[in-house]
Amino acid sequence: MKIHFLSDSIKSNSGFSNVCKNLAMGLKKLGHEVSISGFQTSFLEYYNGIPILPMATNLDEISQIQINIMKTNPNVVFYINDAYTDASKFLN
Repeated sequence: MKIHFLSDSIKSNSGFSNVCKNLAMGLKKLGHEVSISGFQTSFLEYYNGIPILPMATNLDEISQIQINIMKTNPNVVFYINDAYTDASKFLN
């Protein structure tokens, strides 16, 4: 299966970036064809053998996402993003 991951910042070591890269590596080990794109990836080409497609921040972000997805023609796209919420409403 061809799987493409979208993440906010692949080059940083944020929690969500690490989740994306670790999931991609695990699925590649299971024999899937995996690629990654995300913001702030202009200087990266590969991560442990997984191709990383650049996302130029000076272009329209939606257009660049569509271009990268069309390049890889995946069966599945995962978008891993940081979600902000107020956890206190769940604790009452």
